Amino acid sequence: MTKRLRSSFLNFIFKGQGKRWLTYGFLFALLMGPGFLFAFYSYQKAHEELTSFTLSRRGAVAHLVATTLKERLDRLVDIGTSLATRVQLRQFIEEGKWEEAVRILGDVPKDFPFVERVFLADLAGTLMGDEPELPGVRGKNFAHRDWYRGVSQKWRPYLSEVYQRAAKPQYNVAAVAHPIRAGDGRLIGILVMQVRLETLLGWISGVDAGSRGFVYVVDQKGRVVAHPRIIPQGEIVNFVTMPAVQGLLQGKKGVEVLLNPLEDEKELAAYEPLPLYGWGVVVAEPFSSAFVTRDNTLKRLFWMYVLLGLFNFSLAILVLSMIHALNREREAHRTFLMSVGQGVIAVDVSGRAVLWNSLAGKMLGLGDREMAGKNVDKVVLLQDDKGKVIPVSDRPLARALAKGERAETTAYYMRPDTSGFCAEITAAPVVLNGKTIGAIQVFQDVTTHKTMEEELRKAKDAAEEANRAKSRFLANMSHELRTPLNAIIGFSELLKGEDFGPLNEKQKEYVTDVWDSGKHLLSLINDILDLSKVEAGKIDLEVGRFNLKELLQQSLMMIKEMAASHSIELSLEMGEEVSDVVADERKVKQILFNLLSNAVKFTPNGGKMGIQAKRFEKNGVVISVWDTGIGIEEKDRDRVFAEFEQIQPPVHKEFKGTGLGIALTKRFVELHGGRIWFESQGRGTGTRFSFTLPLQRVSEKEEPPPAVGVKDGFATVLVVENDRKMAKLLAAYLVENGYAIEVAYNGEEALQKARALRPALITLDILMPGKDGWDVLAELKMDPATRGIPVVIISVVEEMKKGLTMGAVDYVVKPVSREVLQNIMEKHALSDKEAARAVKVLAIDDEPEAIEMMAYFLKPMGCALIKAYDGKTGLDRAVDEHPDLILLDLLMPGMNGFDVLEELRRHPSARDIPVVVVTVKQLTPEEKRNLNGYVEAIVHKIGFDKETFLREVSNVLKANKVHSVTGG
Repeated sequence: MTKRLRSSFLNFIFKGQGKRWLTYGFLFALLMGPGFLFAFYSYQKAHEELTSFTLSRRGAVAHLVATTLKERLDRLVDIGTSLATRVQLRQFIEEGKWEEAVRILGDVPKDFPFVERVFLADLAGTLMGDEPELPGVRGKNFAHRDWYRGVSQKWRPYLSEVYQRAAKPQYNVAAVAHPIRAGDGRLIGILVMQVRLETLLGWISGVDAGSRGFVYVVDQKGRVVAHPRIIPQGEIVNFVTMPAVQGLLQGKKGVEVLLNPLEDEKELAAYEPLPLYGWGVVVAEPFSSAFVTRDNTLKRLFWMYVLLGLFNFSLAILVLSMIHALNREREAHRTFLMSVGQGVIAVDVSGRAVLWNSLAGKMLGLGDREMAGKNVDKVVLLQDDKGKVIPVSDRPLARALAKGERAETTAYYMRPDTSGFCAEITAAPVVLNGKTIGAIQVFQDVTTHKTMEEELRKAKDAAEEANRAKSRFLANMSHELRTPLNAIIGFSELLKGEDFGPLNEKQKEYVTDVWDSGKHLLSLINDILDLSKVEAGKIDLEVGRFNLKELLQQSLMMIKEMAASHSIELSLEMGEEVSDVVADERKVKQILFNLLSNAVKFTPNGGKMGIQAKRFEKNGVVISVWDTGIGIEEKDRDRVFAEFEQIQPPVHKEFKGTGLGIALTKRFVELHGGRIWFESQGRGTGTRFSFTLPLQRVSEKEEPPPAVGVKDGFATVLVVENDRKMAKLLAAYLVENGYAIEVAYNGEEALQKARALRPALITLDILMPGKDGWDVLAELKMDPATRGIPVVIISVVEEMKKGLTMGAVDYVVKPVSREVLQNIMEKHALSDKEAARAVKVLAIDDEPEAIEMMAYFLKPMGCALIKAYDGKTGLDRAVDEHPDLILLDLLMPGMNGFDVLEELRRHPSARDIPVVVVTVKQLTPEEKRNLNGYVEAIVHKIGFDKETFLREVSNVLKANKVHSVTGG
């Protein structure tokens, strides 16, 4: 019977269009009618209660303000009454001594800051004395003032209307007038206290009158006493036309929605008079905002009822739809499974198949009869990639049922006909009420994908092996080519410099050709190696922060001579907003040199070229190298960044190119995450190459210590200076002279760094916050660890005698020049105990040519060179001879340079000998870190430069307090 009724009901709903809509209407009325009536009634009730609450709240605010204002005015009246009844005051007035009487009131404005002025008048209204005294008012009659008319009417305290006082400046004030009576009750004068309107405005400020509401006070005639939107010392405004003010003047109080004639809009106004004084308080807010809370609450209530009604209606439709859908659910599920492009099997808690699609049976080689109610994992074998059968308990379906979690694998299904396929299998449990009731498995044939994956793996292995072979070739090429090339360049440079005797013109020409060709070949090798490293991902950026302007200036200096030889004008334009750059400084310098040298090559004599730098987007800088050269034609644009491409011969024949500079530049820019492009309008129009780099701005407060810019091994100078700009200047001077710099900005930091670094010299400022320079100097000289460090005072304080007495070695009054500082360093940075003797230098290198070249360079310095042609001999010589310095090659047969360093560290008598590495090896960042702290400097044989080599050796000897006989 029930089933028949349900079927009839469902047929009534889902068949026959007229009946369906009739049913929907009936359900809507049945479900929504009571709810609608309830919502309508509760909405109206809420509207009434919220409106009443808003009105009563405004009335309460008005009452609170009126009560507060009355209490303030009562206090003002009480003060006046107290003053008017002073015995001595009355006595002086009776005796006509008005001046003495006023003096009694002299402290009133100080004791009561809200009283702007107090004065005395006789019974006729003539002002007899005031405090503070204003010129030109004593003796004037003010019987016309409201305060006189009010107090004289009944001879009791009276609060006046708002008025503008007579004396300048003419403030807007209100006054409280008090009659003064003698001891027998006779009237003898009037005491008046004036209060500025700003004070009254302050009394009502801070009152919560709503988001756009405000409170104002009016006097007996409806004029504004205090209003937050009206300037207290402006023109006195009359609000007598305001309906709320009219009610106040009639002595009424209330809360109403009234029309504001001044703003021509409705407002909610609560007003309450102060009957004793005749003033009144109004709390007003525009109607549009006064009932916002009420309206928002009602709006939320309305939409809540709407949503509730929609929910009820949707629920009814959902229930009917579910009943209708139950009859077709199983068929729909099966249709869905059949359309899935993967095999799908659903099993019960025991692992038996209860639902599957035809693709699953086809892939497994099973028919419906073979799958229905069967455990598929027991029917079909599953093997791993080695052909081993996977136990049923370890398969995804079994794991999903046993552990109640998702399981995945890739394995091989073996069909009953012994054929098989590789499948990606995923199984997930079906959970109902926290209990696993079955599982679903999805799988797909990935045999083709697996085959491709294996081929890709083999190709990847082959590519990696090829890359390793390439790296080995490049490493061998680097050493085998650069080693003889270094000798060619070095000895040709010696010959070119005529160090072994004069050359004739033809010899000079040939030697110069050898030297130029060697340099060109070295440049080509370096470019090829760098390009190969970039392609292989072997180049690591040594990112740091550096000053861009200094780098650009240095880059221009590098090509200055090249440009000057062809009368090419150089320029640098730097945007003020450009500061420090975060990048690999050496790579950026190489980028700029490539672009600048390229510009020189293609710019005719008398041309112009330069660098521009400016901000790019939010955190970047764009650097442009421009020239007025021959330009780039449209047909050549695609070849500019190609490798081994030279689209045009250079203008100046002496400049040779490899065709790799611009290509390598592009790779270096991209390594930094930047981009590079060029602009040229064609032949004869010049070219502009631009590239971007990340920018880091440094605020004044966070300015880092000045960048030292020197290599390990330089003698350290500690600059103690709280003025950051002065510290930066001193650091720049010292760096130019080959010193490493540490900066301390206060006394405590100076002492800590002095003890930790043991610098060669300390420059000390006197005027510093906290611990000043005198205290620092005293502690340095008392500490055994620092008392031997030379201290030079550089300060604006002229107390040389005191400084030298306390132990300073020199005293300089600011400002200090570069020359003065240089002389001080030469005088004091080295110990007086140094002996003038020949410096012993041990050279360990397997290339005799390299040792001979270093010996020749060091001979003018008075150095005695000890030679060792392998690592073992060099180590023995270091222990036996104990040289002042070791020059060490890293790439040697047998015991290499790294092994020598390791043994030196272990030997007690040789561990402190300074070491300078002179090598052709390109060091990795890790190798540099390993060498850090154990070698003083690193000099590269590639592009070996005599001046650089001698400077490094000299600085190391100086830092280690070793002098040559020539004063090295």
